[in-house]
Amino acid sequence: ISNNNQYLSLWEYSFSQKEETEIVELLYGDINGSGEKELIVLSYSQNKKNYVHIFKTKSNMPIGTPEIFEIKTEKGATKPVEAKLLRWDLDKDLEIIISFGSPDRKIIVLDYTIDSIKIIKNIAKDFLLNSYGPIDLELFDINNDKIDDVYIYSNSAKLERNIIISKDSAKYNAFNITDKQIKSFAIYPLNKEIIEIAHINSRQCYFLNNN
Repeated sequence: ISNNNQYLSLWEYSFSQKEETEIVELLYGDINGSGEKELIVLSYSQNKKNYVHIFKTKSNMPIGTPEIFEIKTEKGATKPVEAKLLRWDLDKDLEIIISFGSPDRKIIVLDYTIDSIKIIKNIAKDFLLNSYGPIDLELFDINNDKIDDVYIYSNSAKLERNIIISKDSAKYNAFNITDKQIKSFAIYPLNKEIIEIAHINSRQCYFLNNN
């Protein structure tokens, strides 16, 4: 922004003019372990296809044309809900986790290498099959092993939560706390404990029991 409160365009990218494109998520992090961060754009097109655009960066600015990968779902036109970067293993790069709603309700973990991207894990299959409602994701390293644990909330009248710990073990809880959907979730450490809060509105918050 200039001194005259005018925006100066530093970089611009145009999606295909042949179809309308909705940006679902923008992410920024090192997903190839090079030490340089990438700009990751998750999009959903009018043709009901999901794409990941990966832009290289230099001095925190995108450069060149992106690598574009289509992310296919088994049941056709399933739109992504959200995406995050996570530490899925102990290598140098970050992975991408994406959640999808109905009809192909699932959560996948993507690993990017030069010129390719692949699904390395489809997590919490049974939990997603046997629950309903919008999906919310949060990441937190519960056991301090430098791998992100995945908090999955099935956000309906019966709030259900499944935690994928260190990629493998799972911990399930159900909470009958409200007939309203939770607006947001927060997780943070306090006095060697993990505090988990469900925010409903400006007057209502619930502390969730992790036991």
